[in-house]
Amino acid sequence: IAIAGVALIITGFISLVKRGYERFKELEAAGRSFRDTTGLLNSQTSKLVGNIQTISRDMATLGASAEDVAKAAADFSNEFGGIEQPSKAVLSSMVMLNKNFGIGTAEASKLNKVFQNIGDLSAEQAQALIGQTASMAKMAGVAPQRVIADMAESSEYAYKYFQGSPKELAKAAVQAAKMGTSIAEAGKAADNLLDFQSSITKELEASAILGVNLNLSQARYAAANGDLIGQQQAINDQVAQLGDLTKLNVFEQQALADATGMEFSSLVNQQRIRERFGKLNKEQLAAATS
Repeated sequence: IAIAGVALIITGFISLVKRGYERFKELEAAGRSFRDTTGLLNSQTSKLVGNIQTISRDMATLGASAEDVAKAAADFSNEFGGIEQPSKAVLSSMVMLNKNFGIGTAEASKLNKVFQNIGDLSAEQAQALIGQTASMAKMAGVAPQRVIADMAESSEYAYKYFQGSPKELAKAAVQAAKMGTSIAEAGKAADNLLDFQSSITKELEASAILGVNLNLSQARYAAANGDLIGQQQAINDQVAQLGDLTKLNVFEQQALADATGMEFSSLVNQQRIRERFGKLNKEQLAAATS
């Protein structure tokens, strides 16, 4: 019995040493991968590599490996051209959002940069707002990763239509997703509407082809004031008078898409959502994101 007990202890010790060695190799590989991906030197990244090791240990229960954490750190560093590296708090948040909500670390890094630039925020403040937006999207019943990716890919519209307010951008992105559209799509439509000569001509042509008085002046006014959600509501109000959009012929579909600056399939989707859930006014949309 004594011999068996000693043998069991030795086996357990060997297993523990083996796991420790494998963990050491994993962490070393993660640090090496980060340096290879960013091109930064060991002397430049010693603190960050230590954070990678700590975070991968602390978030193991979420399924985060050292490689996952290293990738998040590399995505952030590369987005900022190697000039800025993520703090422990930022890196922890990125990994947590990735594992809990499926938010890509590349998209989160890009959005962090957008929030910093348009709102004069620190990296930590920007990352906190990303986390709040993900929670807001989940509570509003839309996919957080879709909302974050939309904002990350819409940086030009963020600068153009949101006047330095990352919070307003975040709320609008959630509201747009709930309506069945996006900041990218609404921004493109706004650009189309604000090209006045071309837009009004297309509006008149669509009215003639569709046999209705299509009036996008309210949508144009909202776009000029940076109210992309109000713009989309106004477009949907005009589209509602056409009835079932799927019954339109090819020429009518194209005329409507040209006039609104939106893909026809998106107009159909937004109409379906409005018919199913009712028209969401600005107060209801605000309540959905409160």
